[in-house]
Amino acid sequence: MKFLALAVGVAGVALLVPGDGPAQAQSPHDANMTSQHDAQSGQATGHDSAQTTQHTSLSGQVTTHDAAQSTQHSTHDSNQTSQHDGLSQQITNLGDHSGLPQAWDKTLPANDPGGACPSNSSRFTCVMGGTAVRDNETGLVWERSPDTDFHSWRLARGFAFGCTAREVGGRKGWRLPSFAELASLVDPSVAGPSLPAGHPFTNVQSNKYWSATTDAHDPTSAVIVDFSTGTVLSSTKEVSWFVWCVRGAMNADVY
Repeated sequence: MKFLALAVGVAGVALLVPGDGPAQAQSPHDANMTSQHDAQSGQATGHDSAQTTQHTSLSGQVTTHDAAQSTQHSTHDSNQTSQHDGLSQQITNLGDHSGLPQAWDKTLPANDPGGACPSNSSRFTCVMGGTAVRDNETGLVWERSPDTDFHSWRLARGFAFGCTAREVGGRKGWRLPSFAELASLVDPSVAGPSLPAGHPFTNVQSNKYWSATTDAHDPTSAVIVDFSTGTVLSSTKEVSWFVWCVRGAMNADVY
């Protein structure tokens, strides 16, 4: 009986483990694992697709933002340029430039409508009761009617007969101009005297006028401006020429 029971027990074990048993027992597990793997792969694919869509959307937003910023910058620059041009035009259109900084950077017509004196000039304005003229290009104030007497260079700068002693419009503080200041009045296209058309000056001679500038090559000579031709020359200081005094800004380096 013991042998029979053992045989039956062994046979039972054999029955529990047939040849194809394990493969058949694992099939549902493998199917579940495959399903889970496929599901996870699908989730990963969906996640990647969603990420790609989000990235594309964000990239589009950034591109749109950059384009908007560029448009704003361009519009701002254009507005700034328009404002600058508008202000420049307003300044140019002013007939009276008094009170504005003078930097020798303007080219104003002398024969277009301006103030009361002269009535046809934007460049020149009569000041100090009509005895002097302000050049709105340079800001310098000139005698409206220069002296018609001849003087040597020393007398032209001196205290007795020169600009230092001059009183115009009830004001002193006049001086002999540098050659650059004097030459700034010249219009080379006009002959005898070489002044811009429409100027308000009187008694200006078609002749040579002293400047306060000593000739750099000859200390015994000074620079003169010839208003008959508009040229700048040099003359010995002992010769006598006309004198035209100025009032205002000054550069000591030219004396």
